[in-house]
Amino acid sequence: MSWRVELMSQYKVKNYEGYQEILDSVRSIVKRIAPEWAVLPIVQEIDDLETTIDETLAGRADMVDEQNDER
Repeated sequence: MSWRVELMSQYKVKNYEGYQEILDSVRSIVKRIAPEWAVLPIVQEIDDLETTIDETLAGRADMVDEQNDER
């Protein structure tokens, strides 16, 4: 087995497919179930996670672009 395959098998690549719909569903659930005083801080944490995912995906796209430019 090559070192790349070994490395890939050690680290699972996270897949964020459909994350926006999932986070929207979670926000909806929070707004329906959580006490009114808790909704805003919980939704803010979800928004922060969405921003982190967006930035992660943008960074991955930038890395792919850089690799393609080097070729």
